[in-house]
Amino acid sequence: MGDRDIKCWASNPHGSQSLREALEHSCNPAFMQLGQKVGAKTLYKYYDAFGFTNAVGNDIARAYPGYFYPLEKIGPVELATAAFGQRTLSISPLQLVSAVSAICNDGVLVKPKIVKQIENTDTGSIEVIETKEIRQVISKDTADKVKNMMQSVVTDGTGRHAAVEGYSIGGKSGTSEPTENSNSGYVASFIAISPIENTQVVVLVALYGITDAKWHQGGQQAGPVAAQIMSKILPYLKVTSNNQELNSRNE
Repeated sequence: MGDRDIKCWASNPHGSQSLREALEHSCNPAFMQLGQKVGAKTLYKYYDAFGFTNAVGNDIARAYPGYFYPLEKIGPVELATAAFGQRTLSISPLQLVSAVSAICNDGVLVKPKIVKQIENTDTGSIEVIETKEIRQVISKDTADKVKNMMQSVVTDGTGRHAAVEGYSIGGKSGTSEPTENSNSGYVASFIAISPIENTQVVVLVALYGITDAKWHQGGQQAGPVAAQIMSKILPYLKVTSNNQELNSRNE
């Protein structure tokens, strides 16, 4: 890729940050520094562990195996961009949802499935499709810490537009720039989880072909859509809201 300057999306520098603040601000330079400390070998080890380098859910139509710049060819620039997830790698929405779901499953990666159970309407018999655990990727303690930081993204960071009144929401914004000499536009995405404790739902919204140079960030564009989806799904699943808890205490 050659030498190049890589800047944060924010016009004003964030200065010294904690990991939580870096995640809240979606700060590329902070994750570039983390990438340098971790190193390409360990970074790719966890990409593989989270299922990014394999066709997760390979029995689902068009499962995508992911693309990664060859490990042996990674230089400083490739490592920098890999650390914040752009240019040197490409994964499918299913892979991303599976990886975030692993964080929500106490660090355990689970094979995706579309059908929960099959019911025979004539006999009433029910065949439950088993959940298949693939591997423990991170510890439960680490998973809980990541979810807590994802909640901060929504309460104090780039995910403010993904907030849903009465529910604890976590998430992470994503903004992919168009490739060089391309008019494909930006890809704005937001992945949301809820509730933070005993997480029940993971929602990914990805919007393609955004050409507005000032209004293309994932939190701006995809965050509100994720909030709308969550506001319908959570009540449908009968997830108790904070408002309902407060009302029951006052009765």
